[in-house]
Amino acid sequence: MKKQILYLALLSILFTPACKKGSCIRGVVLDAKTGGPVSGASVHLRYEYQEMGSLLDTEVSVRTNQSGEFSYSADEKNSYTISVWEVLRTGYSPVFTLESQEGDCRDVTIKLPPLDGTLKLMITNETGTHDSIYAGVFSKCQYQPYFYGGNSFTQPFPLTLKKGETYLKSFGCCVGDSSAVRWRFTKNDPWLRIDSLYVQTPDTVFYEIKY
Repeated sequence: MKKQILYLALLSILFTPACKKGSCIRGVVLDAKTGGPVSGASVHLRYEYQEMGSLLDTEVSVRTNQSGEFSYSADEKNSYTISVWEVLRTGYSPVFTLESQEGDCRDVTIKLPPLDGTLKLMITNETGTHDSIYAGVFSKCQYQPYFYGGNSFTQPFPLTLKKGETYLKSFGCCVGDSSAVRWRFTKNDPWLRIDSLYVQTPDTVFYEIKY
């Protein structure tokens, strides 16, 4: 009887699903200032795996629970280390990381900076000398720059205002961190030369461009 029990115990150990090296990750997302858990954050993960002799890669997303925790186990048997690619949550600056976690479900802690400040920008065409302006707002705690007027980083388009028109927009930023307002009047290579203003953000920063 004892031998039978021992045999069943060994079978149980052998056939219990294990988290293979590099195929599993778990962690927690915290508020960078308060240290409290951030629930509902979207955690984007990437990992590679072997299939039919080919190296493939895939992306998956998981959400943090009420305790700010997340976990993921890859289905592929021949999967490699899972990397945290990006973490997003409304009200927080996105975190972009290539941090990898090797081993059997080693814990990872990610801290999100809260967007607890505001940068308000007003652009006014007073003179009518220029009908368009290239402009952008950059925040140090954001890895992605804000653009407005239909701008994107690779193909910027100008914000067009007629004489007397005003453009007003608010941008989230991190209190105590630096931000930049950049603009230029040109038809080609708008970021070749840039007029910039760097500010230390209190609760709210207001900046106005008149031209």
